[in-house]
Amino acid sequence: MPLEVHTVDGYCIMNHRYIHEVRVLLPEDLEQELALLSDLKSRLPRNAARRMSASGIMVSGVVPDDSAAANSFNVIYASQFAETVALEKYLTSLPEASPMLFQTSIHPSAVEQVWICRQRTIPHFIPMTATGSDSSALLTASFEQVLLSAGFGTTLVLAEERGTWMTGLKLASDRSFAAAIFFNDEADGAIGKLFCSVPKARETKTFVSVNSLLGLTEAVMQRKNIVVGTSGFSNFALQWN
Repeated sequence: MPLEVHTVDGYCIMNHRYIHEVRVLLPEDLEQELALLSDLKSRLPRNAARRMSASGIMVSGVVPDDSAAANSFNVIYASQFAETVALEKYLTSLPEASPMLFQTSIHPSAVEQVWICRQRTIPHFIPMTATGSDSSALLTASFEQVLLSAGFGTTLVLAEERGTWMTGLKLASDRSFAAAIFFNDEADGAIGKLFCSVPKARETKTFVSVNSLLGLTEAVMQRKNIVVGTSGFSNFALQWN
């Protein structure tokens, strides 16, 4: 349902940040996803690609090596289920657990896989996760970290990978996707902004409420103005120019 929002001055240490880069990968079905993963893997070193998860491969596609996002001081990684497929394969190997599958199931996160592949360091890495079908708290916390990272280039990475049997248990995503949003404090050249907000019916700008990583990814891809939050005063809005 559309909401009306306005900026709240003085609520946050930094009450707005500007968006300068956005990349989204959101395959519509499994066939498109497999084709996309195959294409992205072909661009990576063979040995590295063989060890990377689907999420890691997709993150490599939304954070190109020469992008501002790849050179951020702060990288915030939001994922509800993380590298699900590796865990599924290991659990399926029980009771005769596979040492190789166990090692794969505890490998670095999707973001770390990409940075390791490129032999880069992340000065400040902030992984974020949450449980439950409503990810409002995860989105709110992630946006809060973006605002608290003022003074430095900041990349927010969103990623999930399609699960198999764990999806039916609501322990895995039913779609694979990845997105990267690069923020800094410069208004010049910005394509949008993130700011603190509260609902207010008499304002003129219309925002759509989202409560999941997939919902946020779809909204970013479609350039929809959005508001996220749990309750009370903890609300953040993303607006496009």
